[in-house]
Amino acid sequence: IEIATLPSKLTYIVGNTLDINGGFITVNYNNNTTEKVAITDAMVLGFDNSKIGAQTLTVEYLELQTTFDVTVNDKTATSIEIATLPSKLTYIVGNTLDINGGFITVNYNNNTTEKVAISDAMVSGFDNSKIGTQTLTVEYLGLKTTFDVTVNDRTATSIEIATLPSKLTYIVGNTLDINGGFITVNYNNNTTEKVAISDALVSGFDNSKIGTQTLTVEYLGLQTTFDVTVNDKTATSIEIATLPSKLTYIIGNTLDINGGFITVNYNNNTTEKVAISDAMVSGFDNTKIGAQTLTVEYLGLQTKFDVTVNDKTATSIEIATLPSKLTYIIGNNLDINGGFITVNYNNNTTEKVTISDAMVSGFDNNKIGTQTLTVDYLGLKTTFDITVEAKPEDKPIEDDPIEDNPDDNPIEDNPETATENIIANNTKIWSYDKTIIVENVNSEIHIVDMSGRIIKSIKPDNQRTEIPMQKSGIYIVKTGLTAQKVIIK
Repeated sequence: IEIATLPSKLTYIVGNTLDINGGFITVNYNNNTTEKVAITDAMVLGFDNSKIGAQTLTVEYLELQTTFDVTVNDKTATSIEIATLPSKLTYIVGNTLDINGGFITVNYNNNTTEKVAISDAMVSGFDNSKIGTQTLTVEYLGLKTTFDVTVNDRTATSIEIATLPSKLTYIVGNTLDINGGFITVNYNNNTTEKVAISDALVSGFDNSKIGTQTLTVEYLGLQTTFDVTVNDKTATSIEIATLPSKLTYIIGNTLDINGGFITVNYNNNTTEKVAISDAMVSGFDNTKIGAQTLTVEYLGLQTKFDVTVNDKTATSIEIATLPSKLTYIIGNNLDINGGFITVNYNNNTTEKVTISDAMVSGFDNNKIGTQTLTVDYLGLKTTFDITVEAKPEDKPIEDDPIEDNPDDNPIEDNPETATENIIANNTKIWSYDKTIIVENVNSEIHIVDMSGRIIKSIKPDNQRTEIPMQKSGIYIVKTGLTAQKVIIK
């Protein structure tokens, strides 16, 4: 026998049943005749619908055999849907997600389904702090479906004292101290919350009333109580309990008594540790170098402690104000008028000092270019830059700052009246909308303010250079031996 026609279906998905419709064998007889016979399920051996891969099936007829191949592929999930919703669909703020009782149906491409319990790991989108309806997503095998839950706000039902404040016994005049006190808040979602008691929650305390007092704690409109006792007191002496953290000062420092405490001894054999405040201390002089004995006074009683005041030391200097003149013509003498330095001391104070000629070194009035001058004060140094320029071959800019402008009118940046000032060799210098524009120059461009200080130096950009100006004012534009006055409004 031999296969005459293969069955129509040769590819299966795991779980499919065998389908040999359309399959025929040819039966060869010993008299040289043949017969075409339809293949039946009973003739076929070797099919396993749970085994993935190629399979060779055997067709047996009249104790004769032939074979043909089929392929079994794994099944693939095509969709999922909610089969059974979780038992819990309504939550109170703070509840954890509970998906017990929830199942999905998984639909496969072999027309089979599978019921799968929903696990926490499958679910996303739940926010137990967000009130309202929430749509949660169930994801399984890369497929998704959704279901809705509702989160309601929780409500406090009662409060009770969880931990009493550390301090329950007071002396007349003491302020309320509820540190260490906590209440338990009971909610309708069977959760509790531990809340620190604050001053604003407590009422009923009177530090002038001796005896037992019942204080009320109120939170979220609910109340609970606890008792304190107020005793009378008389201070008999004070002593230093803890010295202030800072006992050594530099001249000019302010008094710092942080960390300092006194012990107050009362006639009822109680003591109180009181932080030393500035108002308690006398005798400190931050201009007097050496050891000083300071007096602490509290409730008319006194005790003492010592501090030391050392002289201050300069740690650095920096330029506070540059000298008025920073641009020189070769041969000019140094002029440091208007210059100040800031001297920084190790006591966090500063001093503004006028720069004198004796402090400055490094100036050479015969050397053209930028020079860095050094200011030396108390052995400390800082620097600033000045510029020495060559003498112009033409008459000084100050005498005739505008070429080809006989009316001595600077170019303004009014967009309606802005005009170009053509000077020489097709050079144009003008201003428009807070911008100085220079055209057709090759030399470096310098912008000079009316004090003679160069505030910008710019290399020309091709044929047109635009220089934005932040401040309004009158400026001189210098390039080569050409100068032009402009106004920026």
